[in-house]
Amino acid sequence: MVIANNPVIAIGGPKTNKLSAEFDKWKPTPPSKEGTYQIPATGPRIGTGFFRKNQAGWPQVGLWGINRSANTARKTVEYYFKNE
Repeated sequence: MVIANNPVIAIGGPKTNKLSAEFDKWKPTPPSKEGTYQIPATGPRIGTGFFRKNQAGWPQVGLWGINRSANTARKTVEYYFKNE
């Protein structure tokens, strides 16, 4: 797969983005902090984030909203970029 050794950001939920679906099913090996997480980490949830490093050590990120609305996906992406 082309993305296996490249950094990537997948936008859109598992129902609309095959890569996000893969990210959503992926489970880290404990005690890793990689995998899915709530955005924002505190307060009302607006979306889901995903993070892992690939075999080459590059980041792979997924971001999607809490519903199929483009608005929540946009808010999730904005939150991610403003709040590392």
